[in-house]
Amino acid sequence: MGKMTNNTLDKKDTQKRILLATVISLVFFLVYDFFYLQPEYEKQKAAAKQEALVKQTTTQTTNTAGIDKNLAPASASTNSAPQVNNTTNSDIIATIKTAKSIYEIDSLGRIAQVTLTTKVYENEEHTGGIKLFTKTQLKPLEVRFADGAINAEAFKTKVVPSATNLDATQESTTLTLTQKLTNTTLTKTLTFYPDGHYDVDVKTSNQQNYFITPGFRQMY
Repeated sequence: MGKMTNNTLDKKDTQKRILLATVISLVFFLVYDFFYLQPEYEKQKAAAKQEALVKQTTTQTTNTAGIDKNLAPASASTNSAPQVNNTTNSDIIATIKTAKSIYEIDSLGRIAQVTLTTKVYENEEHTGGIKLFTKTQLKPLEVRFADGAINAEAFKTKVVPSATNLDATQESTTLTLTQKLTNTTLTKTLTFYPDGHYDVDVKTSNQQNYFITPGFRQMY
């Protein structure tokens, strides 16, 4: 009988030791997690967030110059180029009408205005459609050359359109814009489609580096 009691006591002692070891292990894990794992996780999370932010900024910069393989980031001389953003009716050299919109191209080969003509956009205030751009807004398809001298000349030289009025309401139509500069010739080929979207192909005669603005200012 006494022997059974000792066995029972031994089992209870073993259970206590296991329970105590479990509690100690749990406490150790909680302390380790609080003082090491969580701070380490927060550091890694912050580093990953910073890396993603840098990657996003780099991607945005690359995408802005992604229309042509020859596009290059703007140099200091390029950024100092005059901002010719105010556009009057006399600056419009070509008008393209699609089934849903009207595009207006200015003398620098930029999209000066897009008017949405679908009836859903018309109301008492906008009977002729809604215009998307303001006069001071940076215009889409504005070309900036890496060479400061070429860039300055480009902002003073008007482009020549292949046509002044095009109808893309039923089928696609193509507009070619040519800008002849002293050291290069810039050619933009724009293809407009009835649903309102367009394709663009830009080339220079001697592989000059440039980039094209998408119609908004980048934030760095």
